Amino acid sequence: MGALMSGFSGNLLAQWPAASFDSKAFDEAFSLVSAGAEVKEGHITIDAPQIADNGASVPIVISTDLPEAESISIFVEKNPRPFISTIYLNDKLESSVSLRVKMRETSDLIALVKSPSGQFMARQTVKVTAGGCA
Repeated sequence: MGALMSGFSGNLLAQWPAASFDSKAFDEAFSLVSAGAEVKEGHITIDAPQIADNGASVPIVISTDLPEAESISIFVEKNPRPFISTIYLNDKLESSVSLRVKMRETSDLIALVKSPSGQFMARQTVKVTAGGCA
């Protein structure tokens, strides 16, 4: 059982995108997550408040109409670490995610969707009146 668990853990750690999470520059983090591939615009809807009174908990919903979407990655451009998360999707379920993010200051919220037809992005500016991270 121990050998099975250690092999499983090692496999998970090998896939952990440490460089993306550690990056302090949006352009670098975005390039790492997108693997430098061409990124088009469209096919993504971001539902986030235009003004967030509390940057410590900003509710967002990101959805896509792309068939067989594989993942949705989320970035907050001006955060100390801009890469927030990648959520892997099941093609049998609705391609939508709902979560709360921390935002340090007024910034663009960026979503990147990977699918068999390519990578697509959308962005929305959220004005933050009280920052949520140092």
